[in-house]
Amino acid sequence: MKRGLFLALFIVAAFMASAQTPKPVTVVDFVHPPLAYIEAETNEPRGAEIAFYSALLKNLGYQPKFVFAPFPRVIEMIKSGTADIGPALIRSAERDEFALFSAEPVLTLTPVLVVLADSPLKQLNAPADLAGFKIGAALGVTVPAFFANAGLLPFDWISGDSFTERHLRMLTRKRFDAFIDLNPLNVMRVAEALGMANDIRLIDIPGGGTSYYVTLSKKSTKAAELLAGINAELAAKKFSLDSFIQAELR
Repeated sequence: MKRGLFLALFIVAAFMASAQTPKPVTVVDFVHPPLAYIEAETNEPRGAEIAFYSALLKNLGYQPKFVFAPFPRVIEMIKSGTADIGPALIRSAERDEFALFSAEPVLTLTPVLVVLADSPLKQLNAPADLAGFKIGAALGVTVPAFFANAGLLPFDWISGDSFTERHLRMLTRKRFDAFIDLNPLNVMRVAEALGMANDIRLIDIPGGGTSYYVTLSKKSTKAAELLAGINAELAAKKFSLDSFIQAELR
């Protein structure tokens, strides 16, 4: 009798311990401060998006492992299921083929066109304002609808890590006349770090703010339960990516 009771208690204790053990989940991101970056002193992932995902997932009983990769590889890892979760991304019909998205956006940003401080372009009203401009853009990003069928010169695509830094350096060397960036917070953070903040101007791209959603791989075995948990947490307003951004910028 005692042996049976001991065995039952052991099974219950083991079950409770396993239930309390955080489940591993892989989150892939790319370098775009202040949302995600590698802290030089510790070589650890940092940033508002990293802190947001850490808090959100740990509250759901998961232990996130963060992996950084160039943006095109981020997309490939989401497609293949190598990563369970990706960065907050713009939703599109193409991405709906391989990804699931949170029911509500976690961030809204106005995309910008970055020009030199002395550029004759002061504001952007129509694509015709950019006639003859050579424009840079990051490979794999969703180009704002403003540029669709605009009849402009082909974009000068850049891939790999730190594409904002590379864009800024190429702009100041006049390799192109402007570049598109979907994250104005990132542009100014990088420009300040490079001592270029006074050399550039940001011009809002017409069309309003762009919404970003938590992105999950359809091939992840955890996708359904993750999505349900994340949607519940977001609906309850327990976590706000914007609040983590404000904390990062202070």
